[in-house]
Amino acid sequence: MPEGYRPLLFATFATLVAGFVDAVGYAHLGGLFLSFMSGNSTRLGIQLAEGHGAMALFTASVIGGFVAGAFVGTLITDAVGEWKLVAVLGSEVVLFALAAVLAGLDAGRLALLPVALAMGMQNSVHQI
Repeated sequence: MPEGYRPLLFATFATLVAGFVDAVGYAHLGGLFLSFMSGNSTRLGIQLAEGHGAMALFTASVIGGFVAGAFVGTLITDAVGEWKLVAVLGSEVVLFALAAVLAGLDAGRLALLPVALAMGMQNSVHQI
C-alpha cells in the first residue's frame, strides 16, 4: 500500500474506535459519551438544573477523565522521542484492559472511566 494512505487508514480506524466507544458509553451510561464531550457538557447542565446531583457528579467525572487523558497524552508525547504514537496507543490499550478487568469485577459504570481517559489521550495522537 502506498505511503500516503497510512494517515487515512489510521484516521479511519481511530474514528471507528471512537464511534464504538461512544455507542457503548451511550448504551451503558444513560446517554453519556466516552469520546465526544460536547453532549456530556449539555447533559451535565441539565442534570445540575434538575437537581440530579449523583448523576451530575458521575458526568463530571467522565468529562474530567477525558480532560485528564488529553493532559496525560500530551505529557507522554512530549516525553517520548520518535515512539510517540506507540507510547500513546500502548497506554490506551492498557486503559482498555483495565476497563475490561473492572467490568469483569462488576464495577458497573466505574469500569468505563478508564475508557474516557483513553479517549482523551487519543486527542494527542492527532498532534503527532
